[in-house]
Amino acid sequence: MSVRYKVINILIFGFTISSIFSIYLVSSFDTYIELNNFSQHSMIKGDLYGYFLNASKLKEQILNGRNFFSSNLEYTTSYLHPKLLYLFFELFNINLVENSSLKIAIDFKKVFFLISQSAIYFFSVFLFINELNKIFSKKVIFYILLFLSFEISILTFHSSFFTESIFFSLQLITLTLIINKDYSIIKFVLLAFVVFLMFLQRSPSIYYFIIITIYLLLNMRRGSTVPFIAFLLTYFLLLILFGYQNYKRSNLFYVTSQLGKVEFYRWLIPDIITHSKDNEKILIDKKILDNNINQLILSYDKNVSIEVLNSNEILTKVNFHKTEKERVEFSNKVLEYSFDFFKKNKLATLKTVFKNTLHFAVLNPLESTYFFNKFLHKGPEGTGYYKSQAHINSIPIRIIYTLLIYLICLVGIFECYKLKKYNILIFMILSIFYFTAILSWIGMTRYNAPNIIFLSIFFGLGLNKFAEKMKLSSY
Repeated sequence: MSVRYKVINILIFGFTISSIFSIYLVSSFDTYIELNNFSQHSMIKGDLYGYFLNASKLKEQILNGRNFFSSNLEYTTSYLHPKLLYLFFELFNINLVENSSLKIAIDFKKVFFLISQSAIYFFSVFLFINELNKIFSKKVIFYILLFLSFEISILTFHSSFFTESIFFSLQLITLTLIINKDYSIIKFVLLAFVVFLMFLQRSPSIYYFIIITIYLLLNMRRGSTVPFIAFLLTYFLLLILFGYQNYKRSNLFYVTSQLGKVEFYRWLIPDIITHSKDNEKILIDKKILDNNINQLILSYDKNVSIEVLNSNEILTKVNFHKTEKERVEFSNKVLEYSFDFFKKNKLATLKTVFKNTLHFAVLNPLESTYFFNKFLHKGPEGTGYYKSQAHINSIPIRIIYTLLIYLICLVGIFECYKLKKYNILIFMILSIFYFTAILSWIGMTRYNAPNIIFLSIFFGLGLNKFAEKMKLSSY
């Protein structure tokens, strides 16, 4: 049996498992949870509900005469994902929401979106593995392939409507292009386009081009200057065009998401307050911060309701503003006020960021699918996953699983160094550092997902080393 045939068989097997899991989840959880007059779709809630709602708005706008590219959707969080949902659901005549309301429609056919994104992912793995064949041994490739195909934290995302599965595919295509030794202008233009799609799918990727730029500068060779410039020019041109599209809609040029700017206020500051309950200075600074935000709201509308001013949910305050321009300006100010708070409370901020980073690093393979579907999202008190017994019971298993993965990867890092694969070593570590630096402060395990893809090479090298020590049979 040829190596390529084995690779294809493994990929087909991984795709089959992913598809079966998707069918099971949609069959089980494409329904509503009802609790104390509180109703919520099991699979599509929180951010996912926002994606579906935006996809539905896009459909409505197109029916009213707008074209796909001139739609009036604001850039709040993921820009690309709602558009992909709309295209797929429209193509296969799948209902997004019920016609009479904004409730998510019950339609088993939505499983085909999950199966399709899984197919795209495994095809991306094939491209990546095909390129890695030029660098590593067959046994190392085999272990990398196993990790990318069956690691639970990766696999389960293909069975959810989160942005991660498609983002994984874009990551792998980016890595394939990076590793490829072709220095043609076309390849570097394509690389810029894929990196731009990464940003549109998950907005924290906006500065990832810096990591790629560093890598390219370290590997400059004769004749590569023009392709390198083509990469930068293409990426910035795409950003400018994107910003201009936002300008035409809002009369304000911007390229960073609205919600991305309020996430510090939404996530980090409450954690600081929780960890500093007895610190009167921090509590006073928080009151000053809230008052500044409320004064900003009143500057737009003096008749704003007391419910908005007293709300602890920043999204309520963002959505209060009547125009997109106001919402963007408000988000910018919230970001500014948040950083003022951090400057005043540096030590408490650093302590909280450290704690959140530790939580961020601990893998939780079934959180994004099974546990997410079983528990309410911001439902009545005591109904959430993080305060459940299931979460408590999972912690020891998660820690053991995480340590095992990281131990193998650590061995792989040393092996990568010993093999003198310095380029790959530097690029993967820089990539992990980037996504950790930009996302770990939130403390959410799901946000660590991009790093798992980068760890795959180290895992393959590490597991191969363990296999050699144990004298396991060769691939």
